[in-house]
Amino acid sequence: MKDRAWVSSDKKVRSRTLKDEIRKCAEDIWGGSETVTIDRTGQIRTLIDVGKDRKLKKVEKEITRAYKTSVEAYADMLARTSTHGAYKRVEQLHIKRKGRTCGGLSGP
Repeated sequence: MKDRAWVSSDKKVRSRTLKDEIRKCAEDIWGGSETVTIDRTGQIRTLIDVGKDRKLKKVEKEITRAYKTSVEAYADMLARTSTHGAYKRVEQLHIKRKGRTCGGLSGP
């Protein structure tokens, strides 16, 4: 949003027009029409695959296309992963404090 405001101010746009553009940009972002693109094309991701014989194996796949999502879905994903990470960290501290070597909690 800041970038859009700077571009508009560089064009010497009138105050009222700039205000309307900022309002439109905010509606796009918080209204769900703005998208987030995560472009990791060409990178390798590692997956764990379960074979027919029920054995686990590590599989590496190349990412072939960018991932696009709405700002709302991206924010939800960030909130879930950060909450899960915090929960796992608390679980590790709890296990360490109790002197156990394995966990008893499974996470959200």
